Amino acid sequence: MKSRITIEVAFDDNNRPYIQCDYSEQSDDVRDKLILNFIERLGHTSSWCRIHFHGGGVIGGNSMRTCFSINAITPAELKAEAKKMLEQADLIEQYPRTDAVSH
Repeated sequence: MKSRITIEVAFDDNNRPYIQCDYSEQSDDVRDKLILNFIERLGHTSSWCRIHFHGGGVIGGNSMRTCFSINAITPAELKAEAKKMLEQADLIEQYPRTDAVSH
């Protein structure tokens, strides 16, 4: 396996996390093929994606597992997704959370 997907933290940008994909070269390794598939599904469809938080919980001690899914928003889905985002923004304005973290 020569390719890598990592989650990095940009310390000079308010500790903003980002996903970095390094695809080295075509190989028969199934992990390299999975990384290429991930890049192709997100990078070639559009410049927008949706990240869904599925939840998490304590496994034991200080360990915690969380799960996110990342899906490209296709050009055909863009208007509907934008509408959902505007509706969510209106709800947040109408019912602000006092415990929300601002960035």
